[in-house]
Amino acid sequence: MNSVPLLRQARCTRAVGRSWNPAGARLALVACFACKQTLCSMVAASSPLAFTGIAPLRTGVMSGCPRRTTPGTLQIRCLNRLLLEREELTIDSTGDTTRVKAVLTKADPRVKHVRKILKASDGATLRIGLVDAGVEEDAVVRWDHDGDLHLSLPSENHSFLTPIPASLRPPVDLLLALPRPANLAPFLNMATQLGVHRVILCNAAKVQADYFGSHLLKEPRLQMREALKAGLVQAGDTALPEVHVVRRLKPFLNDELAALCPDTLRVFGHPQKEWADPLPAMRDLDLGSNKRILLAVGPEAGWQDPFELDLLREHGFQGVALGERTLRTDVALVSLMAIAHEVLRERARSESSA
Repeated sequence: MNSVPLLRQARCTRAVGRSWNPAGARLALVACFACKQTLCSMVAASSPLAFTGIAPLRTGVMSGCPRRTTPGTLQIRCLNRLLLEREELTIDSTGDTTRVKAVLTKADPRVKHVRKILKASDGATLRIGLVDAGVEEDAVVRWDHDGDLHLSLPSENHSFLTPIPASLRPPVDLLLALPRPANLAPFLNMATQLGVHRVILCNAAKVQADYFGSHLLKEPRLQMREALKAGLVQAGDTALPEVHVVRRLKPFLNDELAALCPDTLRVFGHPQKEWADPLPAMRDLDLGSNKRILLAVGPEAGWQDPFELDLLREHGFQGVALGERTLRTDVALVSLMAIAHEVLRERARSESSA
Protein backbone atom coordinates (compact mmCIF):
# COMPACT_ATOMS: atom_id res chain seq x y z
CA MET A 1 0.00 0.00 0.00
CA ASN A 2 1.29 3.45 -0.87
CA SER A 3 0.58 5.58 2.17
CA VAL A 4 1.66 8.92 0.70
CA PRO A 5 -1.50 9.63 -1.39
CA LEU A 6 -3.74 8.60 1.51
CA LEU A 7 -1.96 10.88 3.92
CA ARG A 8 -1.93 13.74 1.43
CA GLN A 9 -5.65 13.29 0.77
CA ALA A 10 -6.40 13.35 4.49
CA ARG A 11 -4.46 16.59 4.91
CA CYS A 12 -6.11 18.25 1.92
CA THR A 13 -9.57 17.26 3.12
CA ARG A 14 -8.86 18.86 6.47
CA ALA A 15 -7.46 22.02 4.88
CA VAL A 16 -10.43 22.79 2.61
CA GLY A 17 -13.00 22.08 5.31
CA ARG A 18 -14.58 19.05 3.67
CA SER A 19 -15.80 16.08 5.64
CA TRP A 20 -13.02 14.70 7.84
CA ASN A 21 -12.74 10.91 7.87
CA PRO A 22 -11.00 9.85 11.08
CA ALA A 23 -10.86 6.19 10.02
CA GLY A 24 -9.20 7.11 6.73
CA ALA A 25 -6.72 9.37 8.48
CA ARG A 26 -5.83 6.62 10.96
CA LEU A 27 -5.33 4.16 8.09
CA ALA A 28 -3.04 6.61 6.33
CA LEU A 29 -0.99 7.22 9.45
CA VAL A 30 -0.66 3.49 10.15
CA ALA A 31 0.43 2.85 6.57
CA CYS A 32 2.94 5.68 6.76
CA PHE A 33 4.33 4.29 10.03
CA ALA A 34 4.65 0.82 8.47
CA CYS A 35 6.60 2.26 5.54
CA LYS A 36 8.96 4.01 7.96
CA GLN A 37 9.46 0.83 9.96
CA THR A 38 10.23 -1.08 6.75
CA LEU A 39 12.79 1.55 5.78
CA CYS A 40 14.42 1.31 9.20
CA SER A 41 14.57 -2.49 8.98
CA MET A 42 16.32 -2.23 5.60
CA VAL A 43 18.80 0.29 6.98
CA ALA A 44 19.51 -1.87 10.04
CA ALA A 45 20.00 -4.97 7.88
CA SER A 46 22.51 -3.18 5.65
CA SER A 47 24.60 -1.77 8.49
CA PRO A 48 27.73 -3.54 9.74
CA LEU A 49 26.14 -3.72 13.19
CA ALA A 50 23.53 -6.14 11.90
CA PHE A 51 26.22 -8.66 10.97
CA THR A 52 28.11 -8.67 14.24
CA GLY A 53 25.17 -10.31 15.97
CA ILE A 54 24.01 -7.03 17.53
CA ALA A 55 21.11 -4.93 16.29
CA PRO A 56 18.86 -2.19 17.66
CA LEU A 57 15.56 -3.39 19.04
CA ARG A 58 13.76 -0.49 17.44
CA THR A 59 14.51 2.54 15.32
CA GLY A 60 12.80 5.77 14.50
CA VAL A 61 12.80 8.16 11.56
CA MET A 62 13.30 11.89 11.86
CA SER A 63 13.60 14.13 8.81
CA GLY A 64 14.07 11.08 6.58
CA CYS A 65 17.22 9.91 8.41
CA PRO A 66 17.40 6.72 10.46
CA ARG A 67 18.24 7.10 14.12
CA ARG A 68 18.91 4.53 16.80
CA THR A 69 17.47 4.41 20.25
CA THR A 70 19.45 4.23 23.44
CA PRO A 71 22.61 2.13 23.28
CA GLY A 72 21.30 -0.30 25.90
CA THR A 73 18.41 -1.63 23.80
CA LEU A 74 20.29 -4.44 22.06
CA GLN A 75 19.48 -7.95 21.06
CA ILE A 76 21.56 -10.81 19.67
CA ARG A 77 20.38 -12.26 16.40
CA CYS A 78 20.64 -15.95 15.56
CA LEU A 79 22.74 -16.90 18.58
CA ASN A 80 22.88 -20.65 17.97
CA ARG A 81 26.27 -21.05 19.65
CA LEU A 82 28.07 -18.58 21.89
CA LEU A 83 31.54 -18.08 20.40
CA LEU A 84 34.62 -17.36 22.48
CA GLU A 85 38.07 -16.19 21.51
CA ARG A 86 41.09 -17.96 22.97
CA GLU A 87 42.19 -14.86 24.89
CA GLU A 88 38.87 -14.92 26.77
CA LEU A 89 39.68 -18.27 28.37
CA THR A 90 41.33 -19.07 31.66
CA ILE A 91 43.05 -22.47 31.62
CA ASP A 92 44.00 -24.16 34.88
CA SER A 93 46.04 -27.34 34.56
CA THR A 94 46.47 -29.38 37.73
CA GLY A 95 48.09 -32.77 37.21
CA ASP A 96 46.09 -34.63 34.58
CA THR A 97 43.09 -32.33 34.94
CA THR A 98 42.57 -29.23 32.78
CA ARG A 99 39.81 -26.83 33.72
CA VAL A 100 38.68 -24.23 31.22
CA LYS A 101 36.72 -21.18 32.29
CA ALA A 102 35.64 -17.90 30.73
CA VAL A 103 34.42 -14.66 32.27
CA LEU A 104 32.38 -12.19 30.19
CA THR A 105 31.57 -8.78 31.59
CA LYS A 106 28.01 -7.60 31.98
CA ALA A 107 28.48 -5.03 29.17
CA ASP A 108 29.22 -7.79 26.64
CA PRO A 109 26.31 -8.21 24.18
CA ARG A 110 26.55 -11.98 24.55
CA VAL A 111 25.97 -11.62 28.28
CA LYS A 112 22.92 -9.44 27.67
CA HIS A 113 21.55 -12.13 25.37
CA VAL A 114 22.12 -14.90 27.90
CA ARG A 115 20.50 -12.89 30.67
CA LYS A 116 17.57 -11.25 28.86
CA ILE A 117 16.76 -13.65 26.02
CA LEU A 118 17.86 -17.07 27.19
CA LYS A 119 17.15 -16.15 30.84
CA ALA A 120 19.80 -18.62 31.95
CA SER A 121 20.20 -18.84 35.71
CA ASP A 122 22.97 -20.32 37.85
CA GLY A 123 23.55 -23.95 36.96
CA ALA A 124 22.02 -23.73 33.49
CA THR A 125 24.06 -24.93 30.50
CA LEU A 126 24.88 -23.24 27.20
CA ARG A 127 26.18 -24.33 23.83
CA ILE A 128 29.52 -22.61 23.31
CA GLY A 129 32.44 -22.87 20.93
CA LEU A 130 36.02 -21.68 20.58
CA VAL A 131 36.93 -19.96 17.31
CA ASP A 132 38.90 -22.39 15.12
CA ALA A 133 38.72 -25.07 17.80
CA GLY A 134 36.21 -27.29 19.60
CA VAL A 135 32.67 -27.02 20.95
CA GLU A 136 30.94 -27.71 24.24
CA GLU A 137 27.23 -28.46 24.57
CA ASP A 138 27.00 -28.09 28.36
CA ALA A 139 28.99 -25.11 29.58
CA VAL A 140 27.77 -24.29 33.09
CA VAL A 141 26.50 -20.78 33.84
CA ARG A 142 27.29 -18.84 37.01
CA TRP A 143 26.51 -15.19 37.69
CA ASP A 144 28.47 -13.04 40.11
CA HIS A 145 27.12 -10.09 42.08
CA ASP A 146 28.49 -7.60 39.48
CA GLY A 147 26.45 -9.20 36.69
CA ASP A 148 29.43 -10.82 34.97
CA LEU A 149 28.92 -14.22 33.35
CA HIS A 150 31.19 -17.12 34.36
CA LEU A 151 31.27 -20.19 32.11
CA SER A 152 32.97 -23.43 33.11
CA LEU A 153 33.57 -26.52 30.99
CA PRO A 154 33.58 -30.15 32.06
CA SER A 155 37.13 -31.26 32.68
CA GLU A 156 36.68 -34.29 30.42
CA ASN A 157 36.27 -32.18 27.26
CA HIS A 158 39.83 -32.48 25.98
CA SER A 159 38.98 -31.48 22.39
CA PHE A 160 37.71 -27.98 23.19
CA LEU A 161 41.16 -26.42 22.87
CA THR A 162 42.25 -28.56 19.92
CA PRO A 163 42.51 -26.66 16.61
CA ILE A 164 40.22 -27.84 13.84
CA PRO A 165 42.19 -29.98 11.35
CA ALA A 166 42.03 -29.09 7.67
CA SER A 167 40.16 -32.33 6.93
CA LEU A 168 37.19 -31.18 9.04
CA ARG A 169 36.87 -27.74 7.48
CA PRO A 170 34.21 -27.10 4.82
CA PRO A 171 35.13 -28.63 1.43
CA VAL A 172 34.09 -25.54 -0.55
CA ASP A 173 36.26 -22.52 -1.42
CA LEU A 174 35.01 -19.27 -2.93
CA LEU A 175 36.61 -16.96 -5.51
CA LEU A 176 34.40 -13.90 -5.20
CA ALA A 177 34.69 -10.74 -7.27
CA LEU A 178 34.80 -7.99 -4.66
CA PRO A 179 31.24 -6.67 -4.15
CA ARG A 180 30.38 -3.12 -3.25
CA PRO A 181 31.32 -2.29 0.35
CA ALA A 182 27.72 -2.27 1.59
CA ASN A 183 27.28 -5.87 0.38
CA LEU A 184 30.58 -7.32 1.52
CA ALA A 185 29.60 -8.08 5.13
CA PRO A 186 26.31 -9.83 4.23
CA PHE A 187 28.04 -11.84 1.49
CA LEU A 188 30.69 -13.04 3.95
CA ASN A 189 27.99 -13.79 6.51
CA MET A 190 25.97 -15.90 4.06
CA ALA A 191 29.01 -17.78 2.75
CA THR A 192 30.12 -18.59 6.30
CA GLN A 193 26.67 -19.84 7.24
CA LEU A 194 26.68 -22.24 4.30
CA GLY A 195 30.24 -23.39 5.02
CA VAL A 196 33.39 -22.13 3.28
CA HIS A 197 37.06 -22.76 3.97
CA ARG A 198 38.65 -19.96 1.93
CA VAL A 199 37.20 -16.75 0.56
CA ILE A 200 39.35 -15.12 -2.13
CA LEU A 201 38.17 -11.57 -2.78
CA CYS A 202 39.46 -10.69 -6.23
CA ASN A 203 39.40 -7.85 -8.71
CA ALA A 204 37.55 -8.06 -12.02
CA ALA A 205 36.95 -5.84 -15.02
CA LYS A 206 33.55 -4.75 -13.69
CA VAL A 207 34.68 -4.19 -10.09
CA GLN A 208 35.16 -0.53 -9.25
CA ALA A 209 38.61 0.34 -7.94
CA ASP A 210 37.26 2.22 -4.92
CA TYR A 211 35.66 -1.00 -3.60
CA PHE A 212 39.10 -1.94 -2.28
CA GLY A 213 38.89 1.06 0.05
CA SER A 214 36.18 -0.64 2.11
CA HIS A 215 36.65 -0.32 5.87
CA LEU A 216 36.20 -4.10 6.14
CA LEU A 217 39.45 -4.63 4.21
CA LYS A 218 41.56 -2.39 6.40
CA GLU A 219 43.93 -4.13 8.78
CA PRO A 220 43.50 -5.73 11.22
CA ARG A 221 40.09 -6.47 9.61
CA LEU A 222 38.26 -6.74 12.91
CA GLN A 223 34.88 -5.85 11.38
CA MET A 224 35.35 -8.49 8.70
CA ARG A 225 36.14 -11.00 11.43
CA GLU A 226 32.93 -10.07 13.23
CA ALA A 227 30.92 -10.60 10.03
CA LEU A 228 32.45 -14.06 9.64
CA LYS A 229 31.85 -14.91 13.30
CA ALA A 230 28.20 -13.90 12.97
CA GLY A 231 27.84 -16.53 10.23
CA LEU A 232 29.47 -19.12 12.47
CA VAL A 233 27.15 -18.21 15.34
CA GLN A 234 24.13 -18.74 13.09
CA ALA A 235 25.42 -22.08 11.79
CA GLY A 236 26.66 -23.29 15.19
CA ASP A 237 30.14 -23.81 13.71
CA THR A 238 33.59 -22.66 14.86
CA ALA A 239 35.75 -22.98 11.71
CA LEU A 240 36.56 -19.38 10.77
CA PRO A 241 37.15 -19.01 7.02
CA GLU A 242 40.44 -17.75 5.62
CA VAL A 243 40.12 -14.51 3.65
CA HIS A 244 42.56 -13.52 0.90
CA VAL A 245 42.42 -10.24 -1.02
CA VAL A 246 43.66 -10.30 -4.63
CA ARG A 247 43.96 -7.06 -6.57
CA ARG A 248 45.10 -8.62 -9.88
CA LEU A 249 43.16 -11.64 -11.08
CA LYS A 250 45.38 -12.93 -13.90
CA PRO A 251 48.68 -13.08 -11.93
CA PHE A 252 46.86 -14.77 -9.07
CA LEU A 253 45.44 -17.45 -11.35
CA ASN A 254 48.83 -17.96 -12.97
CA ASP A 255 51.03 -18.01 -9.89
CA GLU A 256 49.09 -18.69 -6.68
CA LEU A 257 45.83 -20.54 -7.29
CA ALA A 258 47.28 -24.03 -7.74
CA ALA A 259 49.15 -23.89 -4.44
CA LEU A 260 46.31 -22.29 -2.50
CA CYS A 261 43.49 -24.53 -3.76
CA PRO A 262 44.94 -27.86 -4.94
CA ASP A 263 42.88 -30.86 -6.00
CA THR A 264 39.62 -28.96 -6.45
CA LEU A 265 36.92 -28.99 -9.05
CA ARG A 266 36.89 -25.42 -10.38
CA VAL A 267 33.53 -23.98 -11.35
CA PHE A 268 32.32 -20.54 -12.36
CA GLY A 269 28.72 -19.42 -12.53
CA HIS A 270 27.41 -17.57 -15.56
CA PRO A 271 23.91 -16.82 -16.90
CA GLN A 272 22.77 -19.03 -19.77
CA LYS A 273 22.66 -16.95 -22.97
CA GLU A 274 20.15 -17.83 -25.68
CA TRP A 275 22.77 -17.77 -28.45
CA ALA A 276 25.46 -19.67 -26.52
CA ASP A 277 25.97 -23.38 -26.11
CA PRO A 278 24.04 -24.77 -23.14
CA LEU A 279 25.99 -24.75 -19.89
CA PRO A 280 25.74 -27.87 -17.73
CA ALA A 281 24.34 -28.02 -14.23
CA MET A 282 26.87 -28.53 -11.45
CA ARG A 283 25.42 -31.98 -10.71
CA ASP A 284 26.39 -33.07 -14.24
CA LEU A 285 30.09 -32.29 -13.80
CA ASP A 286 32.56 -35.07 -13.13
CA LEU A 287 34.27 -34.60 -9.77
CA GLY A 288 36.94 -37.13 -10.67
CA SER A 289 39.35 -37.57 -7.76
CA ASN A 290 38.61 -34.10 -6.38
CA LYS A 291 36.97 -33.89 -2.98
CA ARG A 292 36.66 -30.11 -2.92
CA ILE A 293 34.96 -27.49 -5.09
CA LEU A 294 36.17 -23.97 -5.85
CA LEU A 295 33.36 -21.64 -6.91
CA ALA A 296 34.04 -18.45 -8.88
CA VAL A 297 31.23 -15.91 -8.52
CA GLY A 298 31.51 -12.75 -10.58
CA PRO A 299 30.50 -9.15 -9.89
CA GLU A 300 26.96 -7.82 -10.17
CA ALA A 301 27.44 -7.17 -13.89
CA GLY A 302 29.03 -10.58 -14.45
CA TRP A 303 32.44 -11.78 -15.59
CA GLN A 304 33.75 -9.98 -18.66
CA ASP A 305 32.95 -11.90 -21.83
CA PRO A 306 35.09 -13.19 -23.44
CA PHE A 307 38.34 -12.15 -21.70
CA GLU A 308 37.67 -13.20 -18.09
CA LEU A 309 35.58 -16.22 -19.06
CA ASP A 310 38.37 -17.47 -21.33
CA LEU A 311 40.91 -16.75 -18.57
CA LEU A 312 38.96 -18.85 -16.09
CA ARG A 313 38.60 -21.69 -18.60
CA GLU A 314 42.36 -21.64 -19.25
CA HIS A 315 42.89 -22.36 -15.56
CA GLY A 316 40.53 -25.30 -15.41
CA PHE A 317 37.25 -23.63 -14.48
CA GLN A 318 34.08 -25.05 -15.97
CA GLY A 319 31.02 -22.91 -16.53
CA VAL A 320 27.69 -23.86 -14.96
CA ALA A 321 24.31 -22.21 -15.18
CA LEU A 322 21.39 -21.84 -12.79
CA GLY A 323 18.86 -21.44 -15.59
CA GLU A 324 18.07 -18.68 -18.03
CA ARG A 325 17.25 -16.02 -15.45
CA THR A 326 19.79 -13.36 -14.57
CA LEU A 327 20.28 -13.56 -10.82
CA ARG A 328 21.61 -11.09 -8.31
CA THR A 329 25.05 -11.95 -7.02
CA ASP A 330 23.81 -12.83 -3.53
CA VAL A 331 21.19 -15.22 -4.93
CA ALA A 332 23.72 -16.85 -7.25
CA LEU A 333 26.23 -17.12 -4.41
CA VAL A 334 23.83 -18.89 -2.06
CA SER A 335 22.47 -21.16 -4.81
CA LEU A 336 25.88 -22.25 -6.10
CA MET A 337 27.25 -22.90 -2.62
CA ALA A 338 24.20 -24.91 -1.58
CA ILE A 339 24.41 -27.03 -4.72
CA ALA A 340 28.17 -27.54 -4.30
CA HIS A 341 27.72 -28.83 -0.76
CA GLU A 342 24.93 -31.13 -1.87
CA VAL A 343 27.03 -32.53 -4.74
CA LEU A 344 29.85 -33.31 -2.31
CA ARG A 345 27.45 -34.85 0.22
CA GLU A 346 25.93 -37.09 -2.46
CA ARG A 347 29.39 -38.26 -3.46
CA ALA A 348 30.33 -38.99 0.15
CA ARG A 349 27.11 -40.99 0.63
CA SER A 350 27.69 -42.99 -2.52
CA GLU A 351 31.29 -43.78 -1.49
CA SER A 352 30.25 -44.83 2.01
CA SER A 353 27.54 -47.13 0.67
CA ALA A 354 29.81 -48.71 -1.99
